[in-house]
Amino acid sequence: MFRQIWCAMQDQGHWQGEIWAQRRGGGRYPAWLSLAAIADQHGVVSNYMLILSDISERKRSEETTRHQAEHDFLTDLPNRVLLLDRLSLALTAARRNHSMLAILFLDLDRFKHINDTLGHHVGDLLLKEVAARLVKCVRAVDTVSRQGGDEFVIILADIGGIDQAAHVAASVLQAITQTYELEQHRLDVTTSIGISIFPDDGADIETLVKNADLAMYHAKEGGRNRFQFFSAEMNAQIVERVAFENGLRGALREGQFELEFQPEVDIASGATLGAEP
Repeated sequence: MFRQIWCAMQDQGHWQGEIWAQRRGGGRYPAWLSLAAIADQHGVVSNYMLILSDISERKRSEETTRHQAEHDFLTDLPNRVLLLDRLSLALTAARRNHSMLAILFLDLDRFKHINDTLGHHVGDLLLKEVAARLVKCVRAVDTVSRQGGDEFVIILADIGGIDQAAHVAASVLQAITQTYELEQHRLDVTTSIGISIFPDDGADIETLVKNADLAMYHAKEGGRNRFQFFSAEMNAQIVERVAFENGLRGALREGQFELEFQPEVDIASGATLGAEP
């Protein structure tokens, strides 16, 4: 650092930037240093002017602002912005090391019912407790993130195989289903988990997250309180169902349905007795 400053002074006659300064009591603090050379009438440097400013408060303010921008306000977990950044780094490392990583997409079962019956305050307390339990289920190198509402995403970096992802998912299910005591309420909660694996289920962030989300919905359809790995067959099934539902909505909107009746005939006489749709 000091060699860089001296070189700049020799070339340009001034330098400014952040440094770590030493207090008289022995503590270090971040400071902004402005240094300029002062030449005499003959152009010879005779003095140096130094201005040192304590920027500790500014750095704390910047750190607070950055933390708020990257973390969920309720649970203090990484939000979507920080999750995508960490997932990008994890994918880069996985490609470089030819290793696997897993994405777990969680959605609490029937969370809306809790909010509607007990109020948002209890719902918020539940989300905080869920976040605390999820963090205890993973390693320090993994990431637990809240996406909003009752959705959480976990990045399992550098896993040895899908059995490791299954083990973590099973641990999460067990942790989430432990009874919650929130003020005067005792709640039993479950969650549904979808899992996608790099590189088998996608090579980029968008595909991996989408496939984990699809797997989660498949887990809900399978009865909730379970985890489900993504598969191509499952994806095709869901795509077909979505296309079918969109087709039905379009047909209803455009009035393409026709009501037809089948006559009810008396076998003995051959007379029409009625009709059924």
